[in-house]
Amino acid sequence: MLDPLKLKLPVFGPLFAKKWEIHPTLVGPPLSQNGLDKISVSLHYADDANSYTADKLVVFTTPGDGPSWPLDLRDPSLREYSYTVVYENTSGFDTTLGPITTTDTFLVIPSTSPTT
Repeated sequence: MLDPLKLKLPVFGPLFAKKWEIHPTLVGPPLSQNGLDKISVSLHYADDANSYTADKLVVFTTPGDGPSWPLDLRDPSLREYSYTVVYENTSGFDTTLGPITTTDTFLVIPSTSPTT
């Protein structure tokens, strides 16, 4: 008899449902065109019922894909996280957006500050 644990098949069902990967991306013109040094995105996931939290800081200096954020969910039905974006201006003044709550797997952040 075949041992299902030794088979190299795609994982579906409960194991697959507990995996979630967030993909942040910065889109728009280069930061220097907007008077920005960098853009920091703080990601936060909380599952209070299971005493589980996860955080990640992604720093963008150019538009493009950021590193993915893999999560091992305790409750597969809880697919909501929050993020805060800090636009760090060359003038020394920062603009903060958020925290914002979302369920997006592909998080798109604009490279222009909300005040530009």
